[in-house]
Amino acid sequence: MTDDPPETGHAENDPFRVKPEALQWRAERTRLELEAMSDLELIAEVSLVPAPHIRNPMELDRRLKESIRELRAEMTAFRTSADRQARWLLTFTVVLVILTIALVIVAFTGH
Repeated sequence: MTDDPPETGHAENDPFRVKPEALQWRAERTRLELEAMSDLELIAEVSLVPAPHIRNPMELDRRLKESIRELRAEMTAFRTSADRQARWLLTFTVVLVILTIALVIVAFTGH
């Protein structure tokens, strides 16, 4: 395989049709480039989101995982706080019900 691409990649009649020689040259060049890469380089090249503006997909993935971990910790703290407040509210409600019943009893017995 040569390092130089075929003369033109497009067919004469149709500028959108690529010549088979150009496709074959591109495929061979890509194969050689991928074979020369280490496993870590190959993993770094994999894009989770196929978007050209994402330059560092591994950093994006790391930040996403860290955000999920922080969100999970905040949700756990919120749930613990909400449980504590719910217990306090339930206790307060029970005390109010007991006092209301005592008030009704006192009102009807005439003491």
